[in-house]
Amino acid sequence: MFNTFKKTIAAAAVAFGALSISTAADAASYHSGVCFKAANGVHFLVAEGDQSTVNANRVWCSAWEKFTIVDINGGQLRNGDLVHVRSAHGKYLSAQPDGRLVANRLLPGGWETFRIRKVGAWGPGKIHSGNRIVIRTAHGTWLSAQGGGGFQVAANRPIRNAWETFRIRY
Repeated sequence: MFNTFKKTIAAAAVAFGALSISTAADAASYHSGVCFKAANGVHFLVAEGDQSTVNANRVWCSAWEKFTIVDINGGQLRNGDLVHVRSAHGKYLSAQPDGRLVANRLLPGGWETFRIRKVGAWGPGKIHSGNRIVIRTAHGTWLSAQGGGGFQVAANRPIRNAWETFRIRY
């Protein structure tokens, strides 16, 4: 019954243009309690209480700093996977064309789809807790913790350097 409900909602979302792939929820796997530590090794990403702003300014990984990664193809989280990232508030991260990163989408679509890569890895190997990762947006830019952490997170970097690297923990 619940699966039928999910498919009906997904089909309705497709009909209204809110969701691009109706079968994504059926194949996806969910990795909850995920924390992203900024390059400075001190600050974690957080979806703020306004349910829109994304910062990298917390020194602990508590409730608001935990995300759920929705691995679109299912299974283990692997290098190169396409993912959606849902905040503790239940909203999806969304990379805006102007380079802002917001956490205010109810359903994932194109701008809410990211490619996760393990730093220094080639091929489809598993991403383990503690690995360094980078996250590419649908616009071809990289997520970046401004200043390496301590400030807002942007989705506007055309190339990846230190500020665009995060350590994943789950």
